[in-house]
Amino acid sequence: MDQLPRAITELHEAAQQELNDPQVHEDLADVLAATGHAAQAMTEYKRVLALRQDQPEAHLGLGMALLSQHRAAEARLHLQAAANGSNPEIAQTAKRILEQL
Repeated sequence: MDQLPRAITELHEAAQQELNDPQVHEDLADVLAATGHAAQAMTEYKRVLALRQDQPEAHLGLGMALLSQHRAAEARLHLQAAANGSNPEIAQTAKRILEQL
C-alpha cells in the first residue's frame, strides 16, 4: 500500500507520454479505481474505450466505477458490453453484477 502513490504518479507520467497506449491508461484506471478515485478512473477507462472499443476489461472497470458513483443506468451499458465481450472471465463477472442490479 505504501507504494501506491508512487505507482499512481508513475502511471500518470506514462499515460501522458503514451497517449495512444490503451494498456497504460487501463493500468492507471485500475489503480485509481482500487484506491477510491472513481471519477479519475472513469476518465481513464473512457480514454481506453476511445482508443479501442473492444476492451471488455475497460467496460467492466468503467461499469464498476459508475456503480460506485450511483450511476446504475450508465453502468449497465458498460457491464452489458463487458458481458458480451471476448474474455470469458470478465463476461462472467459482468453477468453476475448485472444480475444483482
